[in-house]
Amino acid sequence: AALRARGIRPAAVLGHSVGEVAAAEAAGILDLRTAVEVIHFRSKHQELIRGLGRMMAVLAPPEKIEELMASIPGVELAAHNSPRASTIAGSAEALREFQALAESRSIAVIDLDLEYPFHSSLMAPVETRLRVDLKEITPRDGDVPFVSTVTGACLPGSRLGGGYWWRNVREPVQFVA
Repeated sequence: AALRARGIRPAAVLGHSVGEVAAAEAAGILDLRTAVEVIHFRSKHQELIRGLGRMMAVLAPPEKIEELMASIPGVELAAHNSPRASTIAGSAEALREFQALAESRSIAVIDLDLEYPFHSSLMAPVETRLRVDLKEITPRDGDVPFVSTVTGACLPGSRLGGGYWWRNVREPVQFVA
C-alpha cells in the first residue's frame, strides 16, 4: 500500500509459503481482512501438528537430495528453493538419519528451528479444520499477476479460495518453478 501510494506498481507478485498470503493481498486477490483470516486459521490449526515433525534445509542439487530421501522413510521434499537448495520435512528421528547420511557425503544441512513439518503429509491433521474455516473465502481477480509457488505458474485470483490455502500449507513450495 505504501508503494502504491507512491505510484509504484509491481509487474507480478509471489510469496514463499505463508508469504503467498501477503502476495495475494498485494495483488488485490484477497482484501486485508481475508488475508488476516487465512493467517489466523493457518496459525491456529498448525498447533494440531506441533512436535510431529521438523524441517531442514539441504544445500545440494535436487537429484542428490532425492537419492538420500529414497533411503530414509518419512522424509519428504517441502520446498524446492533454488537449483542447489531445498527444504525437507519429516519426523525428528528421520531428519537426524538424513542429516547423518548427508554429512557423510559432504552435503550441508541446516536444522530449521521449527516444530512443524510444513509442506508434507504430516500436515494431514490440519486439513479438515482449515478447509472448514476457509470455505467462505471469495477471492477476487486482482489487478496484478499472481505467481503461485504451489503450482509454479501464474494463477487467476479466482483459484485462490480455501482449497488453495490448504494446498499452500500441505504441498511442496515450488519456488524454483
